[in-house]
Amino acid sequence: MKQNGWIEPQVHKSLEKVSQKFHNGLIQNEKSITLQSANDYDALIILRWRIRECKSCHQSFDITMEGLLYKCGGCII
Repeated sequence: MKQNGWIEPQVHKSLEKVSQKFHNGLIQNEKSITLQSANDYDALIILRWRIRECKSCHQSFDITMEGLLYKCGGCII
C-alpha cells in the first residue's frame, strides 16, 4: 500500500489490514460503512473511510462531497 505523506505508525498498521486502496488520506471503500462498523473494525481509522452511512437517515454519502463525521450533508443542517 502506497502512503501519501506521514501517518502515525499505529494508524499505518491498521490501514495495512484493510483490503481497499488508501488514497488522499481516505480508504477508498465502495460500500458504505456505518459508524459502528468502522469502530468495530478499528477505532484508529474510524474517520478514514470515504463512503459512509449517515447515522441519522442511513443514506450512503461520500465524505469528500458532503457531510461531517458520520452525518450526510442533509442531516448536519
